[in-house]
Amino acid sequence: MSNKILGFVFLAVVSVMVAAGTGAEAQEPSDTTRKTGGEAVGAAVVHPAEWNVEREPYTYDDTYGYTLWYPDTDAAHDHGGQPALRVALAYELAPEDIEAEVEGVLDDYPDLSLERETVDVAREHEGVAVGAIPGSTPYTAVYVPVNGRVYKINVYADDPEGRGLDAGSRELLSDVRFEQPSRSAGSLGLPGANSTGALYPSGADARGGTPGGREGPRKLHHRRRVFGHLHACHHEGRRRGAHRRGVLEGRPRLLRADPARFQG
Repeated sequence: MSNKILGFVFLAVVSVMVAAGTGAEAQEPSDTTRKTGGEAVGAAVVHPAEWNVEREPYTYDDTYGYTLWYPDTDAAHDHGGQPALRVALAYELAPEDIEAEVEGVLDDYPDLSLERETVDVAREHEGVAVGAIPGSTPYTAVYVPVNGRVYKINVYADDPEGRGLDAGSRELLSDVRFEQPSRSAGSLGLPGANSTGALYPSGADARGGTPGGREGPRKLHHRRRVFGHLHACHHEGRRRGAHRRGVLEGRPRLLRADPARFQG
């Protein structure tokens, strides 16, 4: 819980600056903050500089993005680290698919009291949140339509009971910023998360970084923790994927969300 409290204090200060009239200036990185985004994602977050970034060298369930991690602590290190937020472009979804996706998540956990609600994202978009979804770290999935694209943002729980969105989580969502991707996820030539190359990286990736990148002190076991979480949701994703394909095949082909159409 201390991780989220510290992050919330930082984000609250940023909010006060916005209210005081600094506006866009408050969203720019400084000595204590850092801006993380991606040219094939089209979404950025300004976060505390000590947070770590995991830029995904793979795609998962037709999404591509990055994960923000809280700073290492002895306890978190022993458990592979503590994720805060995963921001991903769901490049095969169109806005009209969101309702089916949310219903699919609810159907996957009929014995759990998952909740759905409308939430503010980026201070100007409405997203549909559903959670808390069980996993190695419980999370709330937020689906956001933005100019014909769909983003899936996982907000990870920071308490032992794995409850849903709290004030700090909502502040994180409000400080996301969207922009037009300058290239498609498909143009990156990345493997799927279940491929051999993703599960057993070599070279710089195996050492927890990328040449010339500023990825922070990410350990290989942190990455495998992400994989572990994704694989825990693998059957859920396959079930929703089969349902999604049925929905997509029932629509005119022109409306399918082709990653190439998101190029700048």
